[in-house]
Amino acid sequence: MKKLLSLLLAVLMITALFTGCGSKPAANTEGEVKDTSLEDVKAAGEIIIGLDDTFAPMGFRDEAGKLVGFDVDLAEAVAKELGVTAKFQPIDWSSKEMQLDTDKVDLLWNGLSITDERKQKMMLTDPYLNNKMVIMTNKGSDIKTVADLIGKKIGVQAASYALDLVMANENYEAMKENINEYADYDLALTDLNNGRIEAIIIDEVLGKYKNANLGDKYDFADEDLGPDEYGVGMKLGSDALYAAITEALETVKGNGVAAEISEKWFGDDIIVR
Repeated sequence: MKKLLSLLLAVLMITALFTGCGSKPAANTEGEVKDTSLEDVKAAGEIIIGLDDTFAPMGFRDEAGKLVGFDVDLAEAVAKELGVTAKFQPIDWSSKEMQLDTDKVDLLWNGLSITDERKQKMMLTDPYLNNKMVIMTNKGSDIKTVADLIGKKIGVQAASYALDLVMANENYEAMKENINEYADYDLALTDLNNGRIEAIIIDEVLGKYKNANLGDKYDFADEDLGPDEYGVGMKLGSDALYAAITEALETVKGNGVAAEISEKWFGDDIIVR
């Protein structure tokens, strides 16, 4: 019996030991979760930014394969204010929330639309850029309004705010059978060019950038699907990092750096202040 009791005690002690082990303390002595979001970034000397590397002009690859774009430049300016290096991590945009939740990235920064649904899943800064969702077609299209999309084959990026707006539109039930979801807009543009779809619901900043760089080959409908605002996303509970990013954004807005970056990519200062 004594041997059995000794064995049980040993098992309980080992179980308690392993239960108490972990990669990082989750709570302090009062049981409150400790926020180490900014501390971890500072210790690493870098901040990992998740992005869709096909989303021009916010974040994309140039002809040499280098990551460039408005959001890339702005994120680097903010990282400099924090005293760390911006490290960009291309991700599957449809899994962006998981990338944050599993600490694969520290931030989502790539034309990330601010929505009430996303505010439930991540922390979002105040908007730094205004946008809207537009209907992009080939030249000569008769699509001028949202209602004109009924019966037409439509392309939209999967898990995007553009898709959310389409689904919320009063004409959605009449359009849904012809909606095609794409991993990125480059694939949708290929199908638009080849006639497999007749319109794309796309961010105005991306659509107009693509159009300008492709010889003004596309048209835009007179009606759009509504306004859009871009913010920076981070994991829920990252209060310290959120405060630091917010302060750094205000700094680069105030000192003119953000305006210079906007002029470089858009030919105008369209920063939200």
